[in-house]
Amino acid sequence: MEQGPRPGDFLVADPRLTDPNFESSVVLICEHNDECTLGLIVNRPIECAAELLFEEQGWNEELQVYWGGPVCQETLHALHSGEAGLEMEAATEVLPGLYFGGRMEDLIAARDGGNAVRFFFGYAGWEPGQLDGELQDGAWRVVGAQSEQVFSEECGKLWPKLMAKTDPSLAWMSRIPEDPSLN
Repeated sequence: MEQGPRPGDFLVADPRLTDPNFESSVVLICEHNDECTLGLIVNRPIECAAELLFEEQGWNEELQVYWGGPVCQETLHALHSGEAGLEMEAATEVLPGLYFGGRMEDLIAARDGGNAVRFFFGYAGWEPGQLDGELQDGAWRVVGAQSEQVFSEECGKLWPKLMAKTDPSLAWMSRIPEDPSLN
Protein backbone atom coordinates (compact mmCIF):
# COMPACT_ATOMS: atom_id res chain seq x y z
CA MET A 1 0.00 0.00 0.00
CA GLU A 2 1.37 3.42 -0.99
CA GLN A 3 2.13 5.70 1.93
CA GLY A 4 1.75 9.43 1.83
CA PRO A 5 1.55 12.19 1.46
CA ARG A 6 3.43 13.69 4.37
CA PRO A 7 5.43 16.88 4.87
CA GLY A 8 8.55 16.68 2.74
CA ASP A 9 6.86 14.79 -0.10
CA PHE A 10 6.27 16.12 -3.57
CA LEU A 11 2.89 15.79 -5.23
CA VAL A 12 3.68 15.42 -8.92
CA ALA A 13 0.73 16.19 -11.18
CA ASP A 14 -0.18 13.26 -13.40
CA PRO A 15 -0.07 14.13 -17.12
CA ARG A 16 -3.85 13.61 -17.24
CA LEU A 17 -4.39 16.41 -14.69
CA THR A 18 -5.43 19.32 -16.90
CA ASP A 19 -6.60 21.81 -14.27
CA PRO A 20 -4.59 24.92 -15.29
CA ASN A 21 -3.81 25.58 -11.62
CA PHE A 22 -1.93 22.31 -11.32
CA GLU A 23 -1.08 21.08 -14.81
CA SER A 24 2.59 19.94 -14.89
CA SER A 25 3.08 21.12 -11.33
CA VAL A 26 5.22 19.87 -8.47
CA VAL A 27 3.84 20.67 -5.03
CA LEU A 28 5.97 20.38 -1.90
CA ILE A 29 3.79 19.29 1.02
CA CYS A 30 4.55 21.59 3.96
CA GLU A 31 1.72 20.58 6.30
CA HIS A 32 -0.50 17.51 6.33
CA ASN A 33 -2.84 16.69 9.20
CA ASP A 34 -6.46 15.81 9.93
CA GLU A 35 -7.57 19.39 9.30
CA CYS A 36 -5.87 20.22 6.02
CA THR A 37 -3.00 19.74 3.60
CA LEU A 38 -0.94 22.74 2.56
CA GLY A 39 1.78 22.83 -0.06
CA LEU A 40 3.67 25.14 -2.38
CA ILE A 41 4.09 24.72 -6.13
CA VAL A 42 7.87 24.85 -6.49
CA ASN A 43 8.23 24.82 -10.27
CA ARG A 44 6.38 28.00 -11.30
CA PRO A 45 8.53 31.12 -11.22
CA ILE A 46 6.57 34.28 -11.96
CA GLU A 47 7.44 37.68 -13.35
CA CYS A 48 7.26 40.09 -10.47
CA ALA A 49 8.94 43.31 -9.45
CA ALA A 50 10.35 41.63 -6.36
CA GLU A 51 12.56 44.61 -5.54
CA LEU A 52 9.36 46.60 -4.92
CA LEU A 53 8.08 43.93 -2.55
CA PHE A 54 11.25 43.99 -0.51
CA GLU A 55 12.31 47.59 -1.00
CA GLU A 56 12.05 48.44 2.70
CA GLN A 57 14.34 45.49 3.49
CA GLY A 58 16.99 46.99 1.21
CA TRP A 59 17.04 44.16 -1.33
CA ASN A 60 17.72 45.63 -4.72
CA GLU A 61 19.18 42.57 -6.44
CA GLU A 62 17.18 40.26 -8.67
CA LEU A 63 14.90 38.08 -6.57
CA GLN A 64 12.84 35.33 -8.16
CA VAL A 65 9.32 34.89 -6.77
CA TYR A 66 7.18 31.79 -7.35
CA TRP A 67 3.47 31.13 -7.71
CA GLY A 68 2.73 28.82 -4.77
CA GLY A 69 -0.85 27.99 -5.70
CA PRO A 70 -4.37 29.26 -6.21
CA VAL A 71 -5.32 29.76 -2.55
CA CYS A 72 -4.86 33.23 -0.96
CA GLN A 73 -2.67 34.51 -3.80
CA GLU A 74 -2.15 37.81 -1.99
CA THR A 75 -0.25 36.08 0.82
CA LEU A 76 3.51 35.58 0.81
CA HIS A 77 5.11 32.32 1.97
CA ALA A 78 8.71 31.19 2.16
CA LEU A 79 10.88 28.11 2.02
CA HIS A 80 14.44 28.41 3.28
CA SER A 81 17.46 26.34 4.11
CA GLY A 82 18.61 25.95 7.67
CA GLU A 83 22.29 26.16 6.90
CA ALA A 84 24.81 28.11 8.99
CA GLY A 85 23.18 27.22 12.31
CA LEU A 86 20.28 29.57 11.69
CA GLU A 87 17.56 29.73 14.31
CA MET A 88 14.12 30.52 12.98
CA GLU A 89 11.08 31.46 15.00
CA ALA A 90 7.71 30.49 13.55
CA ALA A 91 9.28 28.13 11.00
CA THR A 92 8.42 24.46 10.51
CA GLU A 93 11.00 21.93 9.39
CA VAL A 94 9.66 20.14 6.32
CA LEU A 95 12.81 18.15 5.50
CA PRO A 96 16.16 18.09 7.27
CA GLY A 97 17.54 21.57 6.63
CA LEU A 98 14.43 22.82 4.77
CA TYR A 99 11.95 25.06 6.53
CA PHE A 100 8.53 26.54 5.76
CA GLY A 101 7.54 29.97 7.05
CA GLY A 102 9.19 32.23 9.55
CA ARG A 103 9.27 35.87 10.51
CA MET A 104 10.36 38.33 7.82
CA GLU A 105 13.27 39.52 9.99
CA ASP A 106 14.57 35.94 10.21
CA LEU A 107 14.14 35.39 6.49
CA ILE A 108 16.08 38.57 5.75
CA ALA A 109 18.86 37.46 8.09
CA ALA A 110 18.87 34.02 6.45
CA ARG A 111 19.18 35.47 2.95
CA ASP A 112 21.79 38.01 4.03
CA GLY A 113 23.71 35.15 5.66
CA GLY A 114 23.86 33.19 2.40
CA ASN A 115 21.02 30.75 3.09
CA ALA A 116 18.68 29.78 0.28
CA VAL A 117 15.30 31.53 0.54
CA ARG A 118 12.40 31.25 -1.91
CA PHE A 119 9.23 33.32 -1.76
CA PHE A 120 5.80 32.21 -3.02
CA PHE A 121 2.52 34.00 -3.61
CA GLY A 122 -0.40 31.83 -2.55
CA TYR A 123 -0.43 28.16 -1.73
CA ALA A 124 -2.10 24.89 -2.68
CA GLY A 125 -4.56 23.62 -0.10
CA TRP A 126 -6.89 20.70 0.40
CA GLU A 127 -9.67 20.11 2.91
CA PRO A 128 -9.87 16.85 4.90
CA GLY A 129 -10.27 13.89 2.54
CA GLN A 130 -10.00 16.00 -0.63
CA LEU A 131 -6.40 15.11 -1.44
CA ASP A 132 -7.03 11.44 -0.60
CA GLY A 133 -9.78 11.42 -3.23
CA GLU A 134 -7.51 13.05 -5.81
CA LEU A 135 -4.78 10.50 -5.06
CA GLN A 136 -7.26 7.64 -5.50
CA ASP A 137 -8.34 9.16 -8.83
CA GLY A 138 -4.70 9.14 -9.97
CA ALA A 139 -4.34 12.93 -10.23
CA TRP A 140 -1.09 12.96 -8.24
CA ARG A 141 2.01 10.86 -7.73
CA VAL A 142 3.76 11.01 -4.36
CA VAL A 143 7.57 11.28 -4.48
CA GLY A 144 9.97 11.96 -1.62
CA ALA A 145 11.55 15.40 -1.99
CA GLN A 146 15.10 16.58 -1.44
CA SER A 147 15.91 20.16 -0.49
CA GLU A 148 18.32 20.54 -3.43
CA GLN A 149 15.39 19.92 -5.77
CA VAL A 150 13.38 22.69 -4.13
CA PHE A 151 16.14 25.26 -4.60
CA SER A 152 17.29 24.11 -8.04
CA GLU A 153 17.77 26.85 -10.60
CA GLU A 154 16.27 24.47 -13.18
CA CYS A 155 12.87 24.24 -11.50
CA GLY A 156 11.18 24.15 -14.93
CA LYS A 157 12.70 20.72 -15.54
CA LEU A 158 11.61 19.27 -12.19
CA TRP A 159 8.20 17.97 -13.31
CA PRO A 160 9.44 15.89 -16.28
CA LYS A 161 12.37 14.55 -14.23
CA LEU A 162 10.05 13.41 -11.45
CA MET A 163 7.59 11.93 -13.95
CA ALA A 164 10.44 9.85 -15.40
CA LYS A 165 11.35 8.76 -11.86
CA THR A 166 7.79 7.60 -11.13
CA ASP A 167 7.40 5.78 -14.44
CA PRO A 168 10.45 4.92 -16.58
CA SER A 169 8.22 4.70 -19.66
CA LEU A 170 7.77 8.48 -19.31
CA ALA A 171 11.52 9.22 -19.37
CA TRP A 172 11.13 10.87 -22.78
CA MET A 173 9.29 13.75 -21.04
CA SER A 174 12.51 14.88 -19.38
CA ARG A 175 13.97 15.63 -22.82
CA ILE A 176 11.18 17.96 -23.95
CA PRO A 177 12.44 21.56 -24.05
CA GLU A 178 10.62 24.08 -21.85
CA ASP A 179 9.82 25.96 -25.05
CA PRO A 180 8.67 23.34 -27.61
CA SER A 181 9.29 25.76 -30.47
CA LEU A 182 13.02 25.21 -29.78
CA ASN A 183 12.63 21.51 -30.63
